[in-house]
Amino acid sequence: METPPIKICDVVQFYSTLSGGVRRYIHEKIAYLLEHTPHSHCLVIPSHRDAVRQEGRTTIHEIKSPRLIGSNSYRMLINRRKIMEAIAAEQPDLIEVGDPYRAAWIGLKAARKQRIPIVAFYHSDYPRALDRTLRKYAGPRIEALISPIIQKYLIKLYNRMSATVVSSQRCYKALDKIGIRNLKQIALGTNLRTFSPRDSRSRIFIVLE
Repeated sequence: METPPIKICDVVQFYSTLSGGVRRYIHEKIAYLLEHTPHSHCLVIPSHRDAVRQEGRTTIHEIKSPRLIGSNSYRMLINRRKIMEAIAAEQPDLIEVGDPYRAAWIGLKAARKQRIPIVAFYHSDYPRALDRTLRKYAGPRIEALISPIIQKYLIKLYNRMSATVVSSQRCYKALDKIGIRNLKQIALGTNLRTFSPRDSRSRIFIVLE
């Protein structure tokens, strides 16, 4: 029995037009949905402008956003009204958020308003990264004070999600340890058209031919 088409909405803070792992993840998803499924897709991203454009079955909502301090390529997706309007216009069946910041809370509000599930993708081990930064620049005492606050924040956010997706066993264990429920581990996989075992000399000969 075929799965009926659905619409998936990605709300993505860390999307850069230049590069980045999250951007790659999103574009691989767009390609997969187009090539292998009947599903449609919408994408809400920060931008230097307000615009709506279409790429295949993906509708991209660009929301004018201020630059992230200290970054030339990333912007802060913080405009609640415009994010809510974009999601309301698309009427998705599922929302996915890719960060634990303001956009995730806005996504939660939109999901509740439309009575649809929302999942979070835990792209990076934020507590571990922040702990390292605090230890380096503020010392172990400050790290010991701040770390529990960060963990409580993550629990408060992610335990409101329908599910939280991780791509590695390490992240699964880290989130499970602090009390985050309904975790799902899904490996990202490898594009075998790009990465495959082959003798390097054979590859050179193929290129030369």
